[in-house]
Amino acid sequence: MKEDEVRMTLKGLFCCHDIRISGTNFPYEGGLIQLVCTANRTAPSLEHIDWFRNGNKLTTDLGKRVNISMRYTFEGSIQSILAIKPATISDSGDYVCRASNNNPVLLRVNVLGEVFDEVLWVFQLGMGIGTLAFVDGYF
Repeated sequence: MKEDEVRMTLKGLFCCHDIRISGTNFPYEGGLIQLVCTANRTAPSLEHIDWFRNGNKLTTDLGKRVNISMRYTFEGSIQSILAIKPATISDSGDYVCRASNNNPVLLRVNVLGEVFDEVLWVFQLGMGIGTLAFVDGYF
């Protein structure tokens, strides 16, 4: 066996697992935070993915609006989906996903204040009726 073949075999067994996190960096208050962590399952040691927010481990807790699900792909990857709904300002922070055989990756989420899109308000102004509209703006 050539030296290059040995290096490639060792690299394939012990090194360089790919992990990535994606999702909404700027969800709106009351909306959905959905983050997806994908780890390539290139070694048998990959068993699960853990989620953390600001250093605290997250688990599914529907009473606290948190749901974590897992799925395995045909390509040999594991995906963990973290969903928080409705999002609150206190859900802002650093979200980390960590695979059992990998270094963690981080995504910062900033929940934005409530937005009213195309809201039309009608109010009484003395003798007449006035209209106040906020379109794509904050209230």
